[in-house]
Amino acid sequence: NPAALWGLGLIDVSAAFDTPAPTKCSAFRAELRDRQEQQSPWITGRIPRTSSGEEGWFGWRGQSATLKEFVRSACANQLGLEVPGWSQPVDPSLAPRDRLKQARKCGFDLTEGQCLSLTSFVENLPRPQLVMPESPDEQSSTRKGEQVFQRAGCADCHVPDFAGIVGLYSDMLLHDMGDALADHASAIPDNLKYPVTVGAGVPTLLPGESSGAYECECEWKTPPLWGVADSAPYLHDGRAATLEEAIRLHAGEAETSRDQFLNLPEDDQADLLAFLHALRAPRPRGPRGDVELGR
Repeated sequence: NPAALWGLGLIDVSAAFDTPAPTKCSAFRAELRDRQEQQSPWITGRIPRTSSGEEGWFGWRGQSATLKEFVRSACANQLGLEVPGWSQPVDPSLAPRDRLKQARKCGFDLTEGQCLSLTSFVENLPRPQLVMPESPDEQSSTRKGEQVFQRAGCADCHVPDFAGIVGLYSDMLLHDMGDALADHASAIPDNLKYPVTVGAGVPTLLPGESSGAYECECEWKTPPLWGVADSAPYLHDGRAATLEEAIRLHAGEAETSRDQFLNLPEDDQADLLAFLHALRAPRPRGPRGDVELGR
């Protein structure tokens, strides 16, 4: 299920480019992990790592460190495009030598400039907003729902504000979501990696290796909830058609919060869902090209 792309530029600028020193986002995420362990022992968040050992920020399992890497890996793994710095997955039935021959024949499907332009487009997608309904009764329900969201423990992982990024609703940590939501497929398929090359042609390929990052089949990065009202279907494989169904499918470390939701009075459940339905995607652009966002 494609992850929502709204507002990713905020995360990239805040988290990915302040290396090599520990970033504000890195420190905040580590603090969240420790706080969860102390206050809610059943929650054991883990910081995602890329195949090279960097902190991961993007993707369902946090497998990409930067937005640039995330976009190129999506081009290669999801679209089968050969792009500079990231080869498309190779045919596993071929011998290693034949894999290299196959990859060398491909050539680039996107140039370095096109990849940079695509990343720039994603980077500048506006962030979602909390859009209050017009009806006073619905506004009241939405405000109550935000309180219920906190009370039920949903905000333990779906943290409202992340290191200055307001309204993200994610701790950006990996959590075990239970066997029913497990997926044996790796977040980083076997690829033939090669250095970024700006010029034409296909550079010399390096031997393909599996991801070195530890991966639990049950672990998923907490998806940001901003814009969640407009991003159905839900969960990593889109198995949940509605937000209520997605909540009911939570298990593993989220089982306690799920049960608290299920044990709520119907009015409280309705208020919580009303709050989630107020987390809207950016509005369509107006006639002057401006993005109309409400609160």
